[in-house]
Amino acid sequence: MLPSRLAFENAVLFNQKHGHENLGFVSAQWGFLPVKPPLLALPDYFKAWDVIAADLPSLFRTLQVRRAVDALPYLNVDEHHLPAEYLLRASSLVSILLHAYVRVEASAPATLPSHLMQAWEGISQRLDRPAPILSYVDLILYNWKLRDPQASPLMLVENLDLLFPTVGNEEERVFYLTQLEIAAACAPLMLAVIHAQEAASRDDVPALGDGLDRRPDARSHPPRGRPDHGCHSGCRGGPLRRTRTHRPTRRVHR
Repeated sequence: MLPSRLAFENAVLFNQKHGHENLGFVSAQWGFLPVKPPLLALPDYFKAWDVIAADLPSLFRTLQVRRAVDALPYLNVDEHHLPAEYLLRASSLVSILLHAYVRVEASAPATLPSHLMQAWEGISQRLDRPAPILSYVDLILYNWKLRDPQASPLMLVENLDLLFPTVGNEEERVFYLTQLEIAAACAPLMLAVIHAQEAASRDDVPALGDGLDRRPDARSHPPRGRPDHGCHSGCRGGPLRRTRTHRPTRRVHR
């Protein structure tokens, strides 16, 4: 068995055994996206977090993020209070909330709220991350929800909303969720690459051709929207405006 096939099957079995995908998304159907849509709520103990996350665009527009975050209670993120299956939602929520805390005003805060930083550190440790960071998983791959779970095709920008919008405008939604649509369209590459490697290792040219034919066809995902702004129809403004209206940062320091 080739290393790529072994690594893929071991990762799938690991996630199935543990009942979550905290160490990485991987599947034949969804590629590097989660097998199940992101959770829509944390346990009741964390209701204050869910409430402030839902209000974040309004708090951001009125420059009230810091006041609201400072008023949050300290919440324990151990396994008893925060079961493993909720870690990814908690990580996305807290990391986006703290980045909004830093970016909401022109001047950076002198310090970050210790009660939320402690929670972020605890969540990051449980996810086996080297430090609290706003990862691509937090910002994109686990930051979405479906408008219509029965839609077909399912993973299109038109059928998606951000789970934790910061600004809450259309530019932010399209800019982030276009990346998610691309990831979903590329999911067949997961097995296509493995099949192609296996065929190449056997010098099986017909099978190699079949494996390459499994790749996503760009013709089935034509660009939408006008070429002058490179955005889906209905999205206001071009790339420069989208960059100015929402600028994610890589990492929050103390």
